[in-house]
Amino acid sequence: GSYYMLRTKTKQAGFTLVELAIVIVIIGLIVGGVLVGQDMIKAAELRAAVGQIEKLDTAVNVFRNKYNGIPGDLPNPTNFGFTAPVPATSLGNGVLDSTAANNIDGEPGMFFTHLSSANLIQDTLTVSTAQDTAATAVATINTYSPISKLGKGIYILAMSTGGVNYYMMDNASVTAGTGAITFNHSAMTPNVAYQFDSKLDDATPTSGKVQAYDDISTVATATANAGALAGKCVNSTPSPNVYQTSTQTIGDTAACTIRIRASF
Repeated sequence: GSYYMLRTKTKQAGFTLVELAIVIVIIGLIVGGVLVGQDMIKAAELRAAVGQIEKLDTAVNVFRNKYNGIPGDLPNPTNFGFTAPVPATSLGNGVLDSTAANNIDGEPGMFFTHLSSANLIQDTLTVSTAQDTAATAVATINTYSPISKLGKGIYILAMSTGGVNYYMMDNASVTAGTGAITFNHSAMTPNVAYQFDSKLDDATPTSGKVQAYDDISTVATATANAGALAGKCVNSTPSPNVYQTSTQTIGDTAACTIRIRASF
């Protein structure tokens, strides 16, 4: 009797190879499903972010047709109940002029507030001290700049350089105590920047409507050095330059900021 009991216990002690294989297959399917799901979420975020820029362009053109000027740069903003930018530089010239190195004061700082006041974007944005002070910014960037659909603390800024208006997609940090904003220029990975550029432009980081920035300390420096960048985001060895997507590790490292030429 004890012999048969021992055999019974032995048979119940573990899984068969077939059972283990089934478990491994199920785990593989679950992991694969999670990875596919993550890729689908990233693709949806990218489509939404591209669409967000396109909708902003449409909103600005509607604004211009209604008020005969672009947001932040209206010749007489108070006539329509909008707050005038401070400083007000060359209002009505069609360019988002700024006196600050970080391009958040004056007309760029009031750009999205005017769009919000005109009910042309869903974001509820308000006047902030940062828009009125060239030297110091306060930790309220989300009150006057929309958050990109890419998320992760990426903001959409309005700016100009060389008389051309751009949207800038950048991430920011805030200095404790002073509240001063520093733009980090590591808003997205080279892979995401490449995909964004591909959908809106020519997939080349230093030319066209969409351009990339890397290893730059300020927005002003970035705009002054377009086309001459090398580092973690842009590989300047090939001609034309390419995004740093040669390896998965580099391609998935947040090291890029991009600007998109506006349609106005």
